[in-house]
Amino acid sequence: MSNFQPTAKQFQAIKAHILADWLQQRIAREFGDQPETDAETGESKGAICGQWKRCGRPNCRCARGELHGPYYYRFYREDGRLKKQYLSAKCPHNQRLIQRSLAEREARLEYREYRQQSAQFKADAREARLLIQEMGGTARFGERTLAQAKEQLRRKRQQRSKHRAHRSPQ
Repeated sequence: MSNFQPTAKQFQAIKAHILADWLQQRIAREFGDQPETDAETGESKGAICGQWKRCGRPNCRCARGELHGPYYYRFYREDGRLKKQYLSAKCPHNQRLIQRSLAEREARLEYREYRQQSAQFKADAREARLLIQEMGGTARFGERTLAQAKEQLRRKRQQRSKHRAHRSPQ
């Protein structure tokens, strides 16, 4: 029998080491392998997508159309085949991956909407500039709408075409 008597500090260190090992083993048992990450960037390989599921029980809410979920999966290719790996929402690492994926998706949607609005604004500005040029470049819209300005331009064009038709020699 050994005479080793750890001090309180040593005992706390041993206890912390044992607890850390136990926690690592429990996480590995409960959550399985963590998603693979790119060695250079640390980002998860593949795409993370949420899916809604139907359990199949006849009296469940999902039978009426209210599906369960979202359950998050990582989709990636391995040896040319598409693989799907469940990401447990209980795992902190997976929670961060899911949150980052959702934030990136939201940013892409916002950017797409911004580009559409920007393109529409540019088209409207181009049309307004052409209307102003055709009206002589000094038009002041004031309270008029673009539709009212277009109508005025249409009438002006009709008058010009009548005037040209009247002046043209036959």
